[in-house]
Amino acid sequence: MATILRHFAKSSLNRLFMLRSALEAYKEELRFCGAPLLSAVTDLLEEIERC
Repeated sequence: MATILRHFAKSSLNRLFMLRSALEAYKEELRFCGAPLLSAVTDLLEEIERC
């Protein structure tokens, strides 16, 4: 069970990093909705890294 959870967590974390990279690349184009979403994803990743 722990192995499955680790795999799921790692996969989810990788997707969050990819999302953050995509949002950073397009944040000018997504000025109105991209900036708050980028901020939320960055905050979430920072919180996860502290754990």
